[in-house]
Amino acid sequence: SAVSYSEKEIFILTYPYGNELSFTGNIFREAATLLGSCPNPPINTSAEQATPLALINNEITWTQSYCYSGSNWYRVKMSAGNVFDIDLNFTHHPTGNLDLRIYTDPEAPALATSATLNSGEALSWTAPSAGTLYIRVSTDQGGFVPEYQLRVVKY
Repeated sequence: SAVSYSEKEIFILTYPYGNELSFTGNIFREAATLLGSCPNPPINTSAEQATPLALINNEITWTQSYCYSGSNWYRVKMSAGNVFDIDLNFTHHPTGNLDLRIYTDPEAPALATSATLNSGEALSWTAPSAGTLYIRVSTDQGGFVPEYQLRVVKY
């Protein structure tokens, strides 16, 4: 079953992800709501700052405000043979559009890209080896997209 978080929920799980804690839920949107603007300094705008996603029953739906031009980065652990279905849903705005890319090495070209002019992007990908999968939500156009949902399912 899908795991989803509403605008007013914040969940912080002490779920092992290497030697760090994973934060799951609507932290960024809630912070923006509480502060009246987006978090400053920006959060998860580079691969080094990628938000670790703790998959619950191999699935998560993450809601975040798209606060800055550029990118929002996420990461998830993978094992060889894992299949990932990744969906990005948002309300397409006349001056803003989001794209979806995945990487195992954020310095290398994307392994797969979904970049349409629709209100959603989707990728399916099989991990060839164990490691970290990086997910990048970005806009090449700049513009305005108030919020998006990123859904990751691992098989």
